[in-house]
Formats: sequence, structure tokens, C-alpha cells
Amino acid sequence: MWRQERFEAADYINQIVPVPPVHVERFENRLQREFQSCQVFYLRFPDAYPFEPPVCQFEPGFFHPNVDEAGILNAPELRRGNGSRNYTATCRMYDILHHIVFSMVFPDPYSFASSELKRIFLTQKEVFESKVKRQVRENDPLMIQEEFEWET
Repeated sequence: MWRQERFEAADYINQIVPVPPVHVERFENRLQREFQSCQVFYLRFPDAYPFEPPVCQFEPGFFHPNVDEAGILNAPELRRGNGSRNYTATCRMYDILHHIVFSMVFPDPYSFASSELKRIFLTQKEVFESKVKRQVRENDPLMIQEEFEWET
């Protein structure tokens, strides 16, 4: 299992830390009940943390417009830069986690991971919603909780 191998890092700052499943509640009534889900992700902290942002990683193949094939979240809040939304060394862990959850609910149209996902998200809403619903069904919160407890 890829997570178990990466979690065995010896250096504390380089570990990929499992975060308990985040339960996505309704944000401004945008989500319907069938889209509520639990997703497990990992944060990898670089040697230069907090001056470099952590990397948020989901399971490879996770379906989301802002997540690439390797499972890395492409969000401005997790990138260094001069933009007002970009990561700075003063970002609190709460803010980082909030941005991750928020980007799961509201994909960033300027940070699509691939042109194919962008096309599906912008032009084929029914296809996009069916893939999201299937992924939600596959990520049963109880199963994820049991898997998380096994890993820790």
C-alpha cells in the first residue's frame, strides 16, 4: 500500500502525516446530501517548512479537477508566490486545512490539473456529477475510519 510505505519516513519533518477524514458539510447549501463524503489525504512537510508550503496528497487517481493523477492537490493556497491567495510562512494549519476542504467543494477554475478534467467540469456537468457520486459511494466514511485506525 503506497501510504504505508511513505508513512515510514524516519525524519519527523519529512513524514507524510495522515489527517483524520474530513467530513465535508454543506457550504452555503451548494452540496446536496449525496455529495457529502469523507476523504483521506496526507500532508507532506518539506525541510524548509514553514517557509515552503506542505503538499496535500490524495490517493492516486482521486477524481477532482484540482488534483493531478498522482493525487497532488493543485491549489493556490498551497503554492509559494506573490498572489493574495498564495501560501506564506504565517499560514496556520487551520487555514491550510480549511483551504483543502474548501477546494474540494469549490474547485478553483484557474488551477485545473488537466485539460480533460477542465473540459468535463465546465461542459459536461452530468458526467462530472456521476463520477463524483461514484467516488463518494466508494469512500464510505466507516471504511475509511477503519483503514485510518489500522494505519496509525
